[in-house]
Amino acid sequence: MLQFRLWRRWRYAFDRVIANSQAMRDELVAAGIGPVEVVPNGVPVTREPAPLGPVPTVVFAGRLVPEKGADVLVRAFPDVISAVPEARLGIAGDGPDRNRIRAALPAGWEGNQVRLLGRVSRASLDGQFEGAWVQAVPSVWVEPFGISAAEALMRGTPVVASDRGGLPEIVIDGLTGIVCDDLD
Repeated sequence: MLQFRLWRRWRYAFDRVIANSQAMRDELVAAGIGPVEVVPNGVPVTREPAPLGPVPTVVFAGRLVPEKGADVLVRAFPDVISAVPEARLGIAGDGPDRNRIRAALPAGWEGNQVRLLGRVSRASLDGQFEGAWVQAVPSVWVEPFGISAAEALMRGTPVVASDRGGLPEIVIDGLTGIVCDDLD
């Protein structure tokens, strides 16, 4: 609310506002902020994609907070294991939900079916996720851009993402990944 009050006071000092996705542009325009131009975030170009690893692996990278949906992924992973028993899940990130996510894992899964990697530096993330079969981006809030999805696609990893915010602008459903509209 403070930011919006500041915007109203100083809006004439700006000739445009930059949003990092069309979804964010639409949110800003709906709030009476404008004119808004879209300039998507950039991601570093990486080397040729690594071949798929021998074990079907799903990865997640992000803050461990409710809005990023790591808990949604953990609750859904037993269904993945039922269909593909050798599948594994790697979760890179840290945050206030770490213990809640750990507690949601079935007994004996941590270190076996699921690896909680903690905070991983940007420099080593590509190496940690090399050969992953898919990256999950299960955001449950209006994701402004979804940089982890863009980084995964740059690595050559398909993405399964929620349909929140700017994610459907990055993940082309059926081509570069799958966009899901039901996270329950």
